[in-house]
Amino acid sequence: MAEEKSNDISEIIDVIKNHENILILTHVKPDGDAVGSVFALASALKKIDKNASILFDEYNKKFNLIATQKFDSYVNKDKIDLIIVLDCGAKNRLGKHEYLLDEKNKVKVNIDHHISNDYFCNYNYVDAEASSTSEIIYEFIKKMDLLDDKIAAAIYAGIISDTGGFCHSCTSCKTHLIASELLKFKFDFSNIYNKLMLEKSLDEVYLLDYVIKNLEIIKNLGLAISYLKIEELDKVNNKFTGGLISFIKNICDVEIAVMIIENIDENGEGFCKISFRSRETDVNEIAKKIGGGGHKNAAGANIKASIKNAKEKIISLISEKKNV
Repeated sequence: MAEEKSNDISEIIDVIKNHENILILTHVKPDGDAVGSVFALASALKKIDKNASILFDEYNKKFNLIATQKFDSYVNKDKIDLIIVLDCGAKNRLGKHEYLLDEKNKVKVNIDHHISNDYFCNYNYVDAEASSTSEIIYEFIKKMDLLDDKIAAAIYAGIISDTGGFCHSCTSCKTHLIASELLKFKFDFSNIYNKLMLEKSLDEVYLLDYVIKNLEIIKNLGLAISYLKIEELDKVNNKFTGGLISFIKNICDVEIAVMIIENIDENGEGFCKISFRSRETDVNEIAKKIGGGGHKNAAGANIKASIKNAKEKIISLISEKKNV
């Protein structure tokens, strides 16, 4: 693991400019920030005649409205000389693409905003004060003087996704200033906001029905905790669950919201994906205790446990955190 110190933006830009065949990766189940920052950077690199490829895990197709190029399902790793990892705080968050970082002759760059980042690349730029990786990528692309309408749209989409439409506590005056600069470009920001922040598919509504039915409120902890079973997920076509936790977090008097999503890995073994959101409590510290991480008010983890055991463990950790 590299020393936990960020390199300068200019230093990383020089690294990028000195390589031709560049692969861009992000975390499993990419959210709007991951998709926005990847498409924005890939588009910028194309403008300086770099051969930029992008590999994605499956993502919600609603993000296609800011796609700036086609992505690849396969790349020839022998041709790649630089790998850039965006919005990813740990190597194992790359899922099936993690093996690509084991290539000894590749230079690796990590650009991220997670406070739990473990600086796993040769060059790392981590700004935990940034609202999103898209906000950071704006700084890189602006410094390279490569902003255009499509890139601005992708960055804007990434920022509103990770800030909850400028509502989350990660939003700063700098975030708003960047958004103001982006709106000087020509793109349909209203459509992007509506599609990403307000519009829900029928499948999302069906999943929300299960979330409400499975919801438990623990008043003395200020906790709203719910779950989705595999059989419930299997009843819908769109299995993207990212926005569900925001609904229960917005319940009156809820301080911490937790979603437990039942999964099966490639070996057929069960595990649970845990998502945490909070108003004030540092849920990153809670997530770290079960092998995860993230931000103070938004974090996650995967644990090998049943829904029942995962729920009991999480309630115990939150009780411990709150001294209840």
